[in-house]
Amino acid sequence: MTKLKPKANRRYLTYKTMPLEQTPSASHCHLLGREKEWAQLHGLLKGRLPRSLFLFGPAQSGKLALIRSVTRALGLSTSISSCHTGTIHPRLLYQDIVTQLFDIQPEVDLSYAVGKLDHLVNLVTTLKHQSRETMALGRVIVLKESQKLRDLDFNLLPGFLKLQEWTGMNICVVFVSRVSWNKFLLPSGLETPRPMVIHQYTKNQLTRIIASTLQNENSADKPNLSSAFYENYVFYLIGVFYLSNNTLPFLLWIARHHFPAYYSPISAQSVDPDNTRALIRNIEKTLRNSKTEMHIRETGEIDPSLHCSSIANKRIHVELPFHSKFLLIASYLASYNPVNSDKRFFMKHHGSVKKRAPTIRRKEKMSSQLTGPKAFTLDRMMAIFYSIVDDDVRPSANISSQISTLVSLQFLSQVGGEDMLDCPKYKCIIGLDFVAQLAKQVQFEIHRYLVDFT
Repeated sequence: MTKLKPKANRRYLTYKTMPLEQTPSASHCHLLGREKEWAQLHGLLKGRLPRSLFLFGPAQSGKLALIRSVTRALGLSTSISSCHTGTIHPRLLYQDIVTQLFDIQPEVDLSYAVGKLDHLVNLVTTLKHQSRETMALGRVIVLKESQKLRDLDFNLLPGFLKLQEWTGMNICVVFVSRVSWNKFLLPSGLETPRPMVIHQYTKNQLTRIIASTLQNENSADKPNLSSAFYENYVFYLIGVFYLSNNTLPFLLWIARHHFPAYYSPISAQSVDPDNTRALIRNIEKTLRNSKTEMHIRETGEIDPSLHCSSIANKRIHVELPFHSKFLLIASYLASYNPVNSDKRFFMKHHGSVKKRAPTIRRKEKMSSQLTGPKAFTLDRMMAIFYSIVDDDVRPSANISSQISTLVSLQFLSQVGGEDMLDCPKYKCIIGLDFVAQLAKQVQFEIHRYLVDFT
């Protein structure tokens, strides 16, 4: 009988590559994680172009990158313009479209080259005049932030929907928006654009994209590292930061920033590349600090560690009312402690805790400081608050207003749901260092009440 090998490092090696969905155009797609959407958009823009398309999806989900890749593969003349420029004057939007479609140099006087573009009818006339010899050539007009068209002239949105009919060109207008088409109010009788939903990247897609990017960037200096090495690193990193920020640019920045520290034990020849558990333990503290200051990071080529330390020094001097500090401490305990630990920490007669085997195995689980804050109910937070505060505090409007203030200061985040009125839920989004400073000010030993430290 063949013996099965034990699963080493089961706690960390949990990534498994999912097979790609094979589509007719998947072999030509260079966008990882967008093979299905690429093939769908490629089929829509191949041949005779539709009048209009509507790409709807969350921010930083790769909508523009998808359009650029497909139009470049099909050889379509494309203009990508922001509707924010139209809020200043529609002429700026029209000029941007014409300049990109017909490759007019920026230093050329557009009024001399194509005439005035003050109105939509001028845009239609200019498009027909500039493409009179190439009417069959496919052209695509991409309008970013197209929800802004609702605030501009009432004829702009209907005009772009009928642009193919008015010009007689093989032209398609692609509306890109974070708002669904149901929020657009149009006159009756207009043909609605063909919708296409771009969903946020899944964990598996993010892992593939970031791991592939890191491998390409480091293949010259570190050729001996396998793709599984990068996938395990990225998969663990995404598990830490995904609930706080699941956008591709942020996670890619985090992966690049922490990769030198992750690789340093290998370069020092103290850890084997296959020992994922030891490599991750080496960067746990750094990940915790990055998670604390992730939302107040500045852009620019500066040392992120120095910036995080300077921000931390500034934040510890935040002045809050006495009871607000205890409310913040209670919310942190509710976010980072499981519910079944409240009885042990905050009741006098909780009984003895026996060291059983399941209890020991639970301690081997991942630290809650790395998995992120959990949602908690308002009743649970207030119960912890009344247990840890020394004064005889009674429920009052003053306490409730302080909770609202903590939410407005972005120390607490309200979690949406169907029972927001009956049983509101919150998350504590401050870091351990910050709450430890608050606890020190009120002489509260917070580490004695955290499961990770007991």
